[in-house]
Amino acid sequence: MINNPFSLFQPFHEKIIVNFFSKSDGISDRETLVKQLDTDNLLALKQVHGARVIAVNSASWKKIEADAVFTDLKGLNLAVSFADCQNLVIYEPEKKVIGVVHAGWRGIVAGVVNEAIDLIVREWDIAPADLYVGAGPALCLDCSDFSDPGNEVPALKNFIKGKKVDLRSALESQLWEKGVSKDRFERLSGCTRCEPEKYWTYRGGDREAVKGGYTNVMTLKLQ
Repeated sequence: MINNPFSLFQPFHEKIIVNFFSKSDGISDRETLVKQLDTDNLLALKQVHGARVIAVNSASWKKIEADAVFTDLKGLNLAVSFADCQNLVIYEPEKKVIGVVHAGWRGIVAGVVNEAIDLIVREWDIAPADLYVGAGPALCLDCSDFSDPGNEVPALKNFIKGKKVDLRSALESQLWEKGVSKDRFERLSGCTRCEPEKYWTYRGGDREAVKGGYTNVMTLKLQ
């Protein structure tokens, strides 16, 4: 476990806690994550590679089908799981709102980033430029290969490079278009598929383990 891995969030270390769990942490179910966090005040979604986003005020474990969740409740850990997909943690310090987003290529195409930002604006009257956004390790361009991207992901045509799709840039482009400030965004280094010794990777050899529940996880909590 790495505590508060984002330098962008360091000024807020007394207000929020970000934890990053990778392969060496062996997170495979609720019990192992609860043990690592030393609390069962935890919300993890049943991520479905879509664009549904929700606001919550209570704990739950993979009973809610959605790919992004936000709260202003102190002490509740929000968890996002990933094994190649793009992933985000989001914080707004004035109104004290946090959120996590899971964005596979299907979610990016479906508009999960747009829906997430719209929910924050609607529920808390927050300007996108006031958000701080962190992205964890995920597929790099070289590892984001498709059989026929022109037909598989035509909505991302501007990010297709041969048989590869620049999913990182596609997600970031959606953030900028919604008004998130580039100087309030930070991406952790690392590609899950390039570094299978460090990260769980569906495309890079861990398919059966990932199907069995093993995953990289980021959690975010208001203090």
